[in-house]
Amino acid sequence: MRRSFGLSLDALGSLFVSTTLGYITSSFLSGVVLRRIRLGALLALSCAATAVAMIAYAAAPHWAIVLAFGVVTGLAQVPSTVH
Repeated sequence: MRRSFGLSLDALGSLFVSTTLGYITSSFLSGVVLRRIRLGALLALSCAATAVAMIAYAAAPHWAIVLAFGVVTGLAQVPSTVH
């Protein structure tokens, strides 16, 4: 990916930050979401969002799209306290 987008190795940090922001948001909102939908539905949505994000990583023509789907990847990770 680094070669495809012509980025330095430092750009990986921005992907870590975007994924972490999504995960933190997911952690804060997990209680609210679970009050509205059941755990099975949440896990199914999580798997679907992860699949979409991985496909987007593979097909992204611009680094900004990879970063945006980094947030989606983080959101799709169900915090371990929910299980």
